[in-house]
Amino acid sequence: LSGLIVDVFGDVAVVASSAAWVEKYRPQIELYISKISNINLIKWRLNVDILKEEGLEISDYKNIKECPDLGTYKINENGISFLVSLDGQKTGFYADQRDNRCLIHAISKNLRVLDVFCYSGGFALNAAAGGADHVIGIDSSLPALELAKRKCSIEQS
Repeated sequence: LSGLIVDVFGDVAVVASSAAWVEKYRPQIELYISKISNINLIKWRLNVDILKEEGLEISDYKNIKECPDLGTYKINENGISFLVSLDGQKTGFYADQRDNRCLIHAISKNLRVLDVFCYSGGFALNAAAGGADHVIGIDSSLPALELAKRKCSIEQS
């Protein structure tokens, strides 16, 4: 839904809100998310700039209890272990790009791959796992690049 992203990492649902309608229905959205089995925590992330453009008074949200810093979660996708920062961009991982990362994994054998705006390296690591001869990941966010380098692993089969 436009303005609403919900990604689930382990027992945490991370919600990225960037539309006034999402904030209007926040209690109902949280209720339905909380009914998903194994969800123990909902981390709500506001895109303040967009919400201001939509006319929301952001100061109204200062009293909303925020989740503590949840650090990183380890996830596995396509045989690759990633560390996901739940305080990173959007929800921490572009889960909607799963199929595209799988495609890159499948077509990268013996190729040279450049992953520009790589964030935490999802496409670059899939290219490497898919047998690329050479992979470079570039991003302007040093924390994202450090996340990509830390404890990411590719399972060998």
